[in-house]
Amino acid sequence: MRHMVNAYIAMFMVYYLQGSLYAMGGIVSRLILAVLMIVSLYLFVASNMQRSLPKPLKVLSVLIIAWTVYGLVPMVTGTQHLRYTVNSFDYLKHIYLALLPIYSFYFFSYKGWLTEDMLRKWFPVFLIVAITCYYANQNLVYQEIVAAGSSREEFTNNAGYTLLSLMTLIPLFYRKPILQYIFFAIIIFYVLSGFKRGAIISGAICFIWLIFHSAKENEKDKRNVVNQTFIRFLLTIVVVVGAIYFVQNILQTSDYFNVRLNDTLEGDSSGRDELFSFFFHHFINESNALKFLFGNGAYGTILLYFNGAHNDWLEIAIDNGILILIVYAFFWFTLIKSFFEGRRNSVSNIMLGAFIIIYFLVTLYSMFFNNLPIYASCALGFTLANYEYKAKQIK
Repeated sequence: MRHMVNAYIAMFMVYYLQGSLYAMGGIVSRLILAVLMIVSLYLFVASNMQRSLPKPLKVLSVLIIAWTVYGLVPMVTGTQHLRYTVNSFDYLKHIYLALLPIYSFYFFSYKGWLTEDMLRKWFPVFLIVAITCYYANQNLVYQEIVAAGSSREEFTNNAGYTLLSLMTLIPLFYRKPILQYIFFAIIIFYVLSGFKRGAIISGAICFIWLIFHSAKENEKDKRNVVNQTFIRFLLTIVVVVGAIYFVQNILQTSDYFNVRLNDTLEGDSSGRDELFSFFFHHFINESNALKFLFGNGAYGTILLYFNGAHNDWLEIAIDNGILILIVYAFFWFTLIKSFFEGRRNSVSNIMLGAFIIIYFLVTLYSMFFNNLPIYASCALGFTLANYEYKAKQIK
């Protein structure tokens, strides 16, 4: 059955490489997407039939079912009601691609088909594919800028978030600190190069979390604890100094980075404050009881403002209403509760902590529920299937 796991992951890697390896949106990508959707939906159902399904996944299942209903409406009625045309299937596609793989990897891990060793072997492939997608997205954005008549050569790259998602898998290399820190350095380089302020902030906090807690895993090996601690201390200094040097170099050579930094220091949020204010006031002042409870439907934010909310909580409030928003909040509550109930400093606990740090922050200034890379969904599914709770340690 491990061949099935490898095939599933490989198909996702090939799907991600559209636009680099083959044409984007063509017959190849559509066929792969169809297979991935069928398999993922099947494993979603299979996972929910497991009596031991963790509570965060039970709550998430409720959300996925609800979002499926919301997503089917524009597919049936069409998109004519929107102020500009969008693909009616995109709402569901993005949610399914983001969330269904969590159940697939949970199921694979629960059955013992997906192991730490397999994930470690796949990680270099994940990294190469993520970097390839980074440059493909950079080239795409550059072409759009040129087509718009601009001569600007520097710009933000949203693919920095994809590289950031790989941090959730870094704890798997706790026994190989040199390799772990090489991966750290590569990820940090691309996150900084992407100029996405949210990704940089999340990455910095997550890095601090990981260097402190991954080191504690090595304390189990009493023979090498001193050497491992020294090596990690030395490597941390190297990575931090390297990051500082890289930032200083960017400050000296990049006008765009300086603009982004100055905007941040001056409180500029790239228009998010305006978006947040509009959607927040629209939500709390909603006079239609049905819309307050159930929202404006899929693409509700686009219908109202030509743009998404760039914030999970406001997006869900506007599109799905207060009831789904409460369920979404409960999902995060159960996930954080699971973290605190876990055995401290186990690999799963560290991975879950990294996931929560990165993606809870992402919910505040970007999107999580419809934009989760497979690398992070893999980490969450694997973690919840192998989680060790404190109660199990009591003899």
